[in-house]
Amino acid sequence: MSRTSQPTTQTSKHASHRWRIPTPQLVKRGKELAESGNTTKGIPACGACHGAGGVGESPTVPYLAGQYAHYTAFELQMWQRGFRRNSPTTMTLFSKLLDDQEIAALAAYYQQLGASAPPPAQRSDRHAD
Repeated sequence: MSRTSQPTTQTSKHASHRWRIPTPQLVKRGKELAESGNTTKGIPACGACHGAGGVGESPTVPYLAGQYAHYTAFELQMWQRGFRRNSPTTMTLFSKLLDDQEIAALAAYYQQLGASAPPPAQRSDRHAD
C-alpha cells in the first residue's frame, strides 16, 4: 500500500468468520456524501430524499439507516448497471455518478447509523388509559 492511499477497512476475526470493519475515515466520507453530496460531480445529498439520518419516508422512500453495508452497496451497483429500474430519474442517475469508494463510504456510514437513527414518526391514534 502506498503512503498516499488510506485503507478503507480493517480486518477482524470473530469466531471463525472474517469480516471487515470500516475505518473512521470511510464512515466520515460517507457522512459527508450523505449530508452534503458532491457538487463537483452533481450528486445531491442522500438526505435530501432519504431524510436526515437516512430514516426514509415510508412507503415511497426507503430508509437507509441500519441497512447492512453489503446490501446498500449491492443495490447501488444494481442501479448503476441497469438491473434496478424503479427509480430511473433519481437513483439510476445518481448511482452512475458514484465511484466504488463513494459507494463503500455511503454503505459504511448508513450501516453504523442503525442504533442511533431516530425512528420514523408514528401516528398517535390511541388514547391514554
